[in-house]
Amino acid sequence: MAECIPNRFPAHKENDPKLWAEKQVYKALCEGLPDDYLVLYSAAWMGPGKGGHTLDSEIDFLVVHETKGILVLEVKGGGISYDASQDQWFSYSNASGHVKIKDPYEQAKRNKYKLLDRLRKTPGWVNGHVVIGHGTVFPASSPAKGYVSASFPAELTAFSEDLPTIRKKVEGMLSFWAGEQPDAKQLVGKTGKALIKKLFAQDIEHKVPLLSVLNATEEKIIQLTEQQYAILDLLKLQRRAIIEGGAGTGKTVLALEKARRLGADGFRTRLVCFNAGLGTYLEKNTEKMENVEGGTFHKFALSLCKEAKLWEGAPPDTPEFYKSVLPKLMLESLDRLDYRYDTIIVDEGQDFESNWWLPLQYALSDPDDGILYIFRDEYQNVSGSQKKEYPFESNPFSLSQNLRNTRQIFEFARKYIADETGLVAAGPESDVDVEVVRIANKDRDLVSAVSKALHRLVQEGKVSLQDVVVLTGRNQKSSRLNGVEKAGQFHLSFGQEKPNHAYVETIRRFKGLERTAVIVVETEEIRSNHALMYVALTRARSYLIVIE
Repeated sequence: MAECIPNRFPAHKENDPKLWAEKQVYKALCEGLPDDYLVLYSAAWMGPGKGGHTLDSEIDFLVVHETKGILVLEVKGGGISYDASQDQWFSYSNASGHVKIKDPYEQAKRNKYKLLDRLRKTPGWVNGHVVIGHGTVFPASSPAKGYVSASFPAELTAFSEDLPTIRKKVEGMLSFWAGEQPDAKQLVGKTGKALIKKLFAQDIEHKVPLLSVLNATEEKIIQLTEQQYAILDLLKLQRRAIIEGGAGTGKTVLALEKARRLGADGFRTRLVCFNAGLGTYLEKNTEKMENVEGGTFHKFALSLCKEAKLWEGAPPDTPEFYKSVLPKLMLESLDRLDYRYDTIIVDEGQDFESNWWLPLQYALSDPDDGILYIFRDEYQNVSGSQKKEYPFESNPFSLSQNLRNTRQIFEFARKYIADETGLVAAGPESDVDVEVVRIANKDRDLVSAVSKALHRLVQEGKVSLQDVVVLTGRNQKSSRLNGVEKAGQFHLSFGQEKPNHAYVETIRRFKGLERTAVIVVETEEIRSNHALMYVALTRARSYLIVIE
């Protein structure tokens, strides 16, 4: 059987009576020619016509052989007749009677020359002349008795009787044109045949850009998260509340919205967290809010100490100073200052030490009854320390729906979530799955793998570099990416966001933050720390790549 394209007669044309003739010819050619023939049905193309207009062209059947040449076939159904006195062709059927049609030989010849012109303009087409001819097929007609015509030779016409032995007829047509074209000594060859196939039957897949997919997902996530604002309406009369929820439940978004609402109502509000990266995010997102200041607890405490003249210069970079000394100095500073807030809002409250709550409460104008909201996720207590204490007793208001990750990302991270969290997937379905890349030698291959992942996201997917982060399970000093300036064509910046750089950060320092796309690397040492793995994977809202 010949190689036929399409590989079966099109279903939408199957029952069209007007296409019965083409269906019969399709069957005859595909079944009757050997496998070294290529048969293209309804080969169409566009090209320049007269006056600069675009010209549409279509060949009923295009037959190609590497050594015998090319044949353009025009098919006409029904009984076919020609009136020489009128120079007019007719098709006849019982249903429609005699109907005028175009000259099938002239159509075939014209299409042959259009095809030849198109091929010659196609890069890579063979040099020199190849055998190219034309013919007609009348699958419902028999030849007229004594049929002889100089204008319409029988050698170039196939009738119903010829269909069972169509190979003989096709090869006879090609031999006829080989004799008529003595200069056609160049073979179509494998290259020419492949080029014709590519020109008229190339598989095409216009993919939706990754950026478009992610933008649609991000829009759904925003809509879902804004629906969470209704929770704040329920808590409007609560002066103190603990809101508990896993990663992706919208805690930070709700904390910011609560701060905005209170500030707009005239309440002087301070929004604090522990993580430095999250603190920078809160600062940026509260800059334009009325009566609201955001940042880390320690930056807030240090600003009070400096204002009270209890501290000058840079603080020592020791855990003990931040855990114990600075909170005490904050309390002393508040004794010296009249500066107070109407509202304190704490994000990622599970990261706060028990001795930090007293100075925070003392920063309220009413320490005992001032507005204090705490957003927390006990499962993100990545330090592994004992359960934290909070400044007041309250049944936490639970957020149980993960809205900030796609369902694919949530399901991938689920194995690191304790069953008792009760967290359920409510984010949007995505058209992209989590991508896991395995490399044989991390010391040798990690930078290359990161480069390829960035290339897929930024170069191919058109995702902004600022919407991507590379997170490592190691600390900065021991990370394989520390000191690496470039991964392929991408400049890297570890620990600091820079324009036109791919941002690299540790998982711990990025806790509480998120990005559209996240590349997680170097997790071999933290696999047993389920809380940290859970944090890492859920930093990605819409696209997650894990290199392991």
